[in-house]
Amino acid sequence: MTGPVVQPRHRFRAVRTWTLAATLLASALLAPPAALASRTLYLARDEPLCDGPRTLCVDGTLTYDVNDRLFWLRGRVRATAVPGTLRITVKGTNRLGHVRYAPLEVPLRGRASEIVDFRMIPDHPDVANWAIDRVVFVPDARTTDPGGMSPEAPVP
Repeated sequence: MTGPVVQPRHRFRAVRTWTLAATLLASALLAPPAALASRTLYLARDEPLCDGPRTLCVDGTLTYDVNDRLFWLRGRVRATAVPGTLRITVKGTNRLGHVRYAPLEVPLRGRASEIVDFRMIPDHPDVANWAIDRVVFVPDARTTDPGGMSPEAPVP
């Protein structure tokens, strides 16, 4: 008389090993995009962004969201006398070492304590590290009219 037939346990060990290997591979492939998705680069955090002669200053934060490829300037105008355009040029390099520039042109009405909320997607998707290169304020042409004949001036 023979006893009950017992199956060897080692055949399930191979299935568990393959399942474990597949799980580790899947998590390794999915982890970098998940980590990259939450990455935000702060170019300026709660600090003044001023042009050279300090004609205009914006107290705020300039960020770059790597996943959305989005520059976002949030802040408040500290000092300005005239309307114009704030031009912030940011500079970055891609993995091949090529230098790329992206100009952010923010229109301003020229009022103190004006709220700035500006978003822009740059033209260079291959760059993930950016830095502020220069900040320039360009007044509107009608406010810098040397003859004083701006459209708002009364005609004699």
